Amino acid sequence: MFALVSDNDDIEEDAFQITTGFNPATAQFNVYAPQQNGLDVSGHVVWSSDMLTLCSSAFIQEVDVDSDTIDDFTMFSLDFGDAYATGDISSKANYSLTQGTGNGVFGGHGVAGGTEEEDASQWYFEATYNMNKMKLGASFGEGTDDLDDNKTDLSMLFLHYKTTDALTMM
Repeated sequence: MFALVSDNDDIEEDAFQITTGFNPATAQFNVYAPQQNGLDVSGHVVWSSDMLTLCSSAFIQEVDVDSDTIDDFTMFSLDFGDAYATGDISSKANYSLTQGTGNGVFGGHGVAGGTEEEDASQWYFEATYNMNKMKLGASFGEGTDDLDDNKTDLSMLFLHYKTTDALTMM
């Protein structure tokens, strides 16, 4: 399957989207050229089987800044992930690399300006166990940011309870 999609009610006239796929994988690529920020290209690929899903995505965006204190810059991201499920047990993992944006999701050079682009990486792992209407889970992850040597950690235990088809308590 191959499709070229342009919906000018939802996407500006300077944008288009390409979607292609074959069972069991799909790929989607977007090209967007907003006049205020330069070129934005993104895409993602997903492959799925009965128990395993693998995915990757990327984007690149040229940002033109109208400022004397902040230089133009490029934002880039690449990530890989997987999800595995068998019976009532499931797990997810993800790894991301970014340039021009970091763990705090500040574009380019942060608040201070300057010429140095921010590089960062993040990873996480999550495991869950389903028990009827309840889901018990744990998650752990870390992130590093080279601009200010900032390191972030995530450790979380969680419980979801599905009260109705439309409402889940966390």
